[in-house]
Amino acid sequence: MAKHCSNKEEEEEASADTSISGITITRIAKSVFTVNYEAKRKALSGLRWKPATLDSLQLATGTTDQIENIQTLIRKVDKDLEESWAHLSKFGTEHHVASQFEGLWAKRNKLVSTLVQLYREHIDSLREHEKSGTQLSKQQQVKLSEEMKAFEKMVGVGLRERAIDDVPVTFFSQIATALPDECPLIHSILWTLVVTEEKSRNKLKTNAFKMKSAVHALCGLLDLRSSRANNDVTILFGLVAVSYGAGKQFVSLLQHLGLSESWDTLMGFMGKRLDSFQTVIDDKFGDGGPVMFGYDNINILRAVRHVRGMKGKAQMWNFTVRMAIKPDLAGIEELFTTKETAEMPQKPVEDLSEDDVFLQSHPDLAQVWERAQDDYYLDLLDTALNILPKDTQDQTHKTTAQQKSWLSKQDLKNSHTYTILQRPADPPNSKKTDILVLPLSTENEATLTGTACINEEFAKEFNIPINRSDTKYLPFDENSIQFDISLARKRFEFHQSIEQHRVDQVAILNSISHDPWDEGREEVPVDIEDQQDNGDEGPASSRHLGSLRRRWKEEDEKMRKVVSDMQDRLATANRAGNVADLEQFSRYVSDSKDSWSEIRDHLGRSIVHAVVEGGNVDLLKYLLTAGVNADSKEGCGATPLCLAVLRHDNAMIKCLLET
Repeated sequence: MAKHCSNKEEEEEASADTSISGITITRIAKSVFTVNYEAKRKALSGLRWKPATLDSLQLATGTTDQIENIQTLIRKVDKDLEESWAHLSKFGTEHHVASQFEGLWAKRNKLVSTLVQLYREHIDSLREHEKSGTQLSKQQQVKLSEEMKAFEKMVGVGLRERAIDDVPVTFFSQIATALPDECPLIHSILWTLVVTEEKSRNKLKTNAFKMKSAVHALCGLLDLRSSRANNDVTILFGLVAVSYGAGKQFVSLLQHLGLSESWDTLMGFMGKRLDSFQTVIDDKFGDGGPVMFGYDNINILRAVRHVRGMKGKAQMWNFTVRMAIKPDLAGIEELFTTKETAEMPQKPVEDLSEDDVFLQSHPDLAQVWERAQDDYYLDLLDTALNILPKDTQDQTHKTTAQQKSWLSKQDLKNSHTYTILQRPADPPNSKKTDILVLPLSTENEATLTGTACINEEFAKEFNIPINRSDTKYLPFDENSIQFDISLARKRFEFHQSIEQHRVDQVAILNSISHDPWDEGREEVPVDIEDQQDNGDEGPASSRHLGSLRRRWKEEDEKMRKVVSDMQDRLATANRAGNVADLEQFSRYVSDSKDSWSEIRDHLGRSIVHAVVEGGNVDLLKYLLTAGVNADSKEGCGATPLCLAVLRHDNAMIKCLLET
């Protein structure tokens, strides 16, 4: 035990190997911490406050969390006392800080008394362990405490403060590998606890696997030891579990075992990561250089609590994984200095052929690929000649499971019997592709609307100008030498699909955020067979196009009925062959105008558009006489006059122009 003592007798007593009594510790504490404030109250001016240091009272047997907490509080009070003493020496005892100093001093003495009591309890605990004969030595206890602090640094990589990309994929294995060197005593204890001489029936439970599991369990004990421990293993393991499909209940189980953070903590971490991910993109791609995008569909099983009728396919979420590639511009930097050369294609699209994409057509790239193949086969050859046992031929007729079982029992070490001349790991002029994995998209790239929205996500993240808000667009067909109204309407339909898709995506996100596992929430059984029989595939994203087309059909049918009814009424009046019936029809059109003038079909066409395309000039005249708007635009921007011109209908053109 090392401590500051007030006299020689106490120093000799402190140096003895025998245990220290509680009375001795109390006397030592008083000699260190107690100051006769009352005796010096009248001579404050000019005196300098110098608090006793806590280093004067430390036990070589180590400390506890409670002792460290009290010591921290005492140090804080010492700083406050030093400031208060400075005010006292300046203003004297008449100033109000005198009472403040008294309060701080009383608080400090109370904390010191508590510290002495904690030390007494700590020594009593050590004394009991000494009697039992089963405890670690004092030196081992101090060493173990130091190694636990070192272990805390090993498992705390600052994950909560920086990007997850900084964490190596071998993080868990690295901790177990570094443990013998960084924390030999802890490694020895864990090895004694989990490794035995008996052979396990489970061949996967190797000593390395056992130690990795023991280190993971120790991380749980680290959180139990101190709630303030900087332990990133629990959050990393929780994220790994979630990435493999673990739900809230399973994560909660892991949390109770001390192996993971809570579900809310994990979700909060990933939410914070998403919120700051734009900064990651800007840091890597903010130089305005080229970027290549990649994405692919990913199917995730939709977990349900109760499923009746397990027939057909399981229900899946259809999402999209995405990435961005930063191309290597070495040797062609000058081509990207101006907009003209940067956007210039390497070759006109119409001139592309299969030779342009085949690897054999590019000798430099083919050489890189061949070198990689050679390295792969040389590794296989090294394994076959120097690592695998000689009796591998006996395993050729066995099943894969039997071969794996046989391999697990072998001591696979490189004998170096044959020398394999390995080529360089990296071929000349090759460089690892700079890839950034982007956040998962809830869009389905297997659909046209999903692909369009994914491209919008790319555009937003990488600041690429894109605007689909203007649907009024009439393309010109170079082949037919006229404007293509059909293509313009398809574009408008696609724009409507996008808008409906966005609405349906909100429903998907609500479905994802809805947690059926929460306690107290009513369970809703899902009948997969019924869903498949009626064509309902679950998520709104898989149904939105069908529902949208049904809505279009209803709008078109409503327009068709109005136009058909007017055409029938006009035909009846014409067959009657008298002016009265035609005047009656004219009044009908005028009187019923409010009921049909605002009707639009799914293309945004008014009744005038439909009549013009139907070629009924007589009906058009009655509509115009009733005061209908002849210049209204449909969804793609075309007016009735545009349609008449595209149809080369001179009678319609004349009627509209006269109006």
